[in-house]
Amino acid sequence: MGIMLASGANALSVAKAVRAQLALLQKRMPGGVQLSVPHDTTPFVFASSPRDGRGRTSLMPAGVS
Repeated sequence: MGIMLASGANALSVAKAVRAQLALLQKRMPGGVQLSVPHDTTPFVFASSPRDGRGRTSLMPAGVS
């Protein structure tokens, strides 16, 4: 699953919220199923705009292994 930000959304806040939700979902997964974030561009967003972290990013949070 990929997540694209809405115009004006804060990439760092969205990434944090997605990771929090994944942690909750992980508790409901059967044994042996691991949810992961295989690709997250927010570290680059943070590095490029340290004032407020705003920018476009993509986050693919639901790699299931």
